[in-house]
Amino acid sequence: MALVTGMRGYVSTWAFALQAPAEVLGRLRLYDPHEVVQRFALDGAALPSAYVAWMRDWLAPSHWLRGWYKACPGQRMDAVTQRRKELAIYLEHRLPRRLAALGFEMVDLGDLLSGPRAAWLALLRRGDRLHVNRLKLRHRLPHALRRALGRQATP
Repeated sequence: MALVTGMRGYVSTWAFALQAPAEVLGRLRLYDPHEVVQRFALDGAALPSAYVAWMRDWLAPSHWLRGWYKACPGQRMDAVTQRRKELAIYLEHRLPRRLAALGFEMVDLGDLLSGPRAAWLALLRRGDRLHVNRLKLRHRLPHALRRALGRQATP
């Protein structure tokens, strides 16, 4: 069984749990190397173009509170880092299907919890959002200040 939060079938990376016998968990691989090579190696050619565009926008956001927390708007990362991040995102998004194919049942924590426990989960979810936004500000603010000061210093 996989306990997840949020939309059904989506494994939220901040809160999920796997329940299975130790020998099953010991053999579990969260990705299939053959699938990675087949679907991802050729510059994402086997992936839908809208999905690739969404990933690239996530990694190079147009707004300072959008996208990956270490990505700065208007600043591209090197090609190797970009590919690694795209692969990490792809593997994270494939995780629910991979777990289902391995026989795990997806159970939404929101369906299991009620009353104060559900409120606690909502609080944890909100806290995670705030934490990620704090990380974005902490990472991006110095970059934005350097850009702003650099523009003022040049005639």
